[in-house]
Amino acid sequence: MIRLCGGIIGLVRYPDFKHKKTQEALWIDGKSVPPWVKSHLASMEPGIVQPCLFSWTMKIARSVKDGEDLKALQIFKEMQAQAIIIDRFTYVEVLKSCANIHALEECRCTHTCLIQDKCNTDPFVGSSLVDTYSKCGSIEDAFRVFNGVSTQDVVSWNAMLNAYLETKQGAKGLDLFKQMQRERVQPDKTTFVSAINLCTCAFALDEGRRVHAEVIQRGWEHEVAIRNSLVDLYSTCGSIEDACSVFNCMHSKDCISWNVMSKGYINCDHAHKALRFFEQMQREKAEPDRVTFVSVIQACAARRSLDDGRQIHAEVIRRGYEGDIIVGNSLIGMYDHCGSIVDACRNFNNMPTRDVISWSAMMLGLVKYSQGRKALDLFRLMQMERIQLDKITYMSLLVACSSIAALEEGRLVHAEIIQSGCESDLTLQNCLVSMYAKCGSIEDAQRVFYCMPKHNVISSSAMLGGYARYGLGKEALRLFEQMLSEGMHTDKASFICLLSACNHTGLLDEGQYYLESMCALSGVPATIEHYSCMVDLLGRIGCLKEAEDLIQTMPCIPDVTVWTSLLGACRNHGDVKRGERCAMRVLDLEPELASGYVLLSDIYAAAGKWDSKANIRHITKGKTSTEKAWDYLAWININCCLDK
Repeated sequence: MIRLCGGIIGLVRYPDFKHKKTQEALWIDGKSVPPWVKSHLASMEPGIVQPCLFSWTMKIARSVKDGEDLKALQIFKEMQAQAIIIDRFTYVEVLKSCANIHALEECRCTHTCLIQDKCNTDPFVGSSLVDTYSKCGSIEDAFRVFNGVSTQDVVSWNAMLNAYLETKQGAKGLDLFKQMQRERVQPDKTTFVSAINLCTCAFALDEGRRVHAEVIQRGWEHEVAIRNSLVDLYSTCGSIEDACSVFNCMHSKDCISWNVMSKGYINCDHAHKALRFFEQMQREKAEPDRVTFVSVIQACAARRSLDDGRQIHAEVIRRGYEGDIIVGNSLIGMYDHCGSIVDACRNFNNMPTRDVISWSAMMLGLVKYSQGRKALDLFRLMQMERIQLDKITYMSLLVACSSIAALEEGRLVHAEIIQSGCESDLTLQNCLVSMYAKCGSIEDAQRVFYCMPKHNVISSSAMLGGYARYGLGKEALRLFEQMLSEGMHTDKASFICLLSACNHTGLLDEGQYYLESMCALSGVPATIEHYSCMVDLLGRIGCLKEAEDLIQTMPCIPDVTVWTSLLGACRNHGDVKRGERCAMRVLDLEPELASGYVLLSDIYAAAGKWDSKANIRHITKGKTSTEKAWDYLAWININCCLDK
């Protein structure tokens, strides 16, 4: 068969082996490989035979198949060193190895060799080159090769469509698909799968429907691969009804069909339907795989359904997927979302193998549940096991240090980041600024911030938050003005940090100006958090009437935090009547909030109203929170009437 193919394409095929003594050519076709050739093919050591082109190609192909791509490239270099003439089949295997490890420079070197051997215009080799360049991230090189192919058949077009898909350039890929139609190139089923996936990538629902109509016109609507892509298209673009319709009309479904539909429910925020869908899958005896379990575990996490999550975990164990690292990582995340850090730790400890994602997920979970010290202990275990840390791990560690104000540990993590060569990453720099500010070292925060080559709104807001925390209002104002002058987009968080800085420093005029100018400056409408900062500022400097008037007139509904803030200010400034009004609002909104009783009790004590303080203690004794609130509110109303 190989010899026949060689004759058809007009290429010279060299003997696969030569006998060292007789120099007799040996051709290997089909299954007629002698045992003595097989044994020496594996080792390629000097012996009875001298390896030729076919044996070298098989050696490269075997290395690629076994995931030893660097070894495959080394064998290719040995072939070149021995001046062995290479054919297109060898080049295709070499290109596969380059694609697998995203070796762009090696791909370009191989491309140069192809040009020298005059194989670059071959459609078969051209398609492989297009695919390799796209997987290495160079769509420009891929398109250049595509245009240089002598005969652009459907395989070449499909390769280029997949290249745009590989690099997430859906719109350009669809333009190429339309060009393909204009040039009357006959598409095949693979073309339509790529076209539908490009519509999904570009969120082009209308274009996807047109492609769907053409699929029906050609009679390929029952192809499983095409229908799977259509389900993914409709669910990704938010049309879950169309996705369900396509899925339900499928005559035969594979595991991918079920997985795509399950993922669609999750993407469309129908996590409960994804769980019911999994039950349907079990009733229809469809065999789930690890992708299925990852999807349904995500559905449990989205619903915060711990009981469902535990049942799915039991099914994972029953099906033998408990050792799968991706499923294990999903379970850690699910238990974290569902509020069971104990289950997350147990699953983490029971995993036979763990990767950096497992460790990072576990660290984030511990930090989320205020166990920053344990997260740092986990970091030390990672170091002992020589786990290679990534950006997410460093972020988790910095958040852990921030949560417990562990400055020294934070500096050690900073040193690790520098040593790893990740110190120029903007996200990590933002985390470092925030960590140093929260750990009490505003100087270190400034040093990191002002050494950054560029800032974004997150890094500037982190620095603003640091200034606010330490009462450096003037510095915060200067930084904010600098943000505006540089044309940086400011968001809700930026203004909260700025108003907090004004609050802690008592800068009333500046605070009022920025609150009133928010929408004009950045198009950000003021929210309850911004008004809460302003109420706190007014209360801090004793402007209690102005603070109450602001609460009454602000466009959003005041919450318990705003009223509690004013109640605290009334305590600090001894305003009994206004304090009583605030307490009524606080207990009306949240009867179980103990601070409402405590603050007004303190107000009475400071004003020398010991009878009123005693009445509060008497009313609250031995009653539920709701009963306390109603009795307390009734007592305040009576007290107010008596005063009048």
